Amino acid sequence: MRVAAFQSDGLLKIEERDLPKIGPGELLLKVQACGLCGTDILKVQKRSIPVGTVLGHEVAGVIAQVGAGVKNFKEGDRVMVAHHVPCGECHFCRHKNFSMCAQFKETNLDPGGFAEFLRIPEKHVTATTLKIPEGLSFEEASFTEPIACCLRAVHRSALLPGDSVLIIGLGSIGLILTQLFRHFSMQVFVTDLMEDRKNLAKEWGATLFEPGIEKRLAAGGFDMVLLTAGNGGLLNRTLKWVRPGGKIHLFSHLSEDQSPFDVNSIYHRELEVVATYSSSPQDLKEAMNFLETKKIDVKKLISASFPLEKLQEAIEKMSLKKIMKGIIQL
Repeated sequence: MRVAAFQSDGLLKIEERDLPKIGPGELLLKVQACGLCGTDILKVQKRSIPVGTVLGHEVAGVIAQVGAGVKNFKEGDRVMVAHHVPCGECHFCRHKNFSMCAQFKETNLDPGGFAEFLRIPEKHVTATTLKIPEGLSFEEASFTEPIACCLRAVHRSALLPGDSVLIIGLGSIGLILTQLFRHFSMQVFVTDLMEDRKNLAKEWGATLFEPGIEKRLAAGGFDMVLLTAGNGGLLNRTLKWVRPGGKIHLFSHLSEDQSPFDVNSIYHRELEVVATYSSSPQDLKEAMNFLETKKIDVKKLISASFPLEKLQEAIEKMSLKKIMKGIIQL
């Protein structure tokens, strides 16, 4: 089978590999679509992965083979699968910090989704593999995992209906969050450098941020400022926009710089700093329901589809913001 593997020169190139062998309780998946995520791009750019790594975790496909003992799936089923599985029992899981669970960090697909086939381990079969409802395409279903992450961010935000949130950065994550916060009846304000993305957010009910707009809110600032992109300098500026007692929510690896951060402002104004890194199996089920019931629109987020051979091109185009979201079709 063909895979797109990370090379010593920092590029992803096509290799031929043997088909994964599955054991009892496992599934072999024929990948049909895999979304290209910003974390994939970051790992490639920072060269933080071993040579030979196959990335891709926003996966949808068709079951090609079923291992002994599997009862809930059969060959030909259309499914999506997420790449990490929390144990559900450790200290972190009991506190709902699922992405800090040791098992969560250790589990993964074999290989990643930028391959023609992958093995779904038994833990994933029982916890993070979901059937795709009729009427949903593989491309739409590949958004289940990022939507789940965004749903977890919404829930961790613990905002009330009518509360205000400023979303900084309107990539696919920022635009998914725009739709979700609007669904839960929050006031959504957005900012980005790209007009087409701001227009899409406006279409989904968001208000464009402008300097001073936060002072016109009843609380004198936003209840929460959420960053899906940025750097330390931008993080410091959020302190001017969030209300006393409000929240700063990090949903991104911020670019590294040496900008000072006013921690005393957090203390004196009793601000909360929240972060969301990933999702849980329950979030995946909720995300699939949002897709199935058309509570969220992902079709407008797909900029272009690429064959596996053009994965490197897709990475370069997303990095340069020539496209917002690339889907690899196999």
